Amino acid sequence: MSQYPALQDLMPLLPELILACGAMLMLMVGVMVGERSSAIVNGWCVIILVAAGAALVAVPAGPHSMFGGSFLVDDYARFLKILTLVGSAGALLLSLDYLTLEKQQKFEYGALFLLATLGMLMLISASDLIALYLGLELMSLPLYVIAASNRETVRSTEAGLK
Repeated sequence: MSQYPALQDLMPLLPELILACGAMLMLMVGVMVGERSSAIVNGWCVIILVAAGAALVAVPAGPHSMFGGSFLVDDYARFLKILTLVGSAGALLLSLDYLTLEKQQKFEYGALFLLATLGMLMLISASDLIALYLGLELMSLPLYVIAASNRETVRSTEAGLK
């Protein structure tokens, strides 16, 4: 008997894995290609959110518990995760036009958005305080950076500081 979990056992964690790996991949692509990659990277982030939603739909029905009961995926959590992914994809799509208009489109924006969404998904599935804290921090820290991303305005800097 192997001590490593089978791939089928990690199926409830697949949307979170897609978001985490997608965010890291988008950061690497953005760094390698440079500033001209911001529209492409942010567009791919929407596709990653859709892929995470498709993976969430593919998770078998019923309650799934992982990591000693600290990560729980049931039907209600699945519903809330789908709402979160749809809301995140919609917010990202709506914000891309504004960022282009304000000349603030950066490749980090989409990756930070994916990490904040990952924190939201982890917050939904948390069933103990450590997992809840991990999800809360993973959700809030990227949003602080997004709030302070416009360095030319005092309001943005103040929002990041608060």
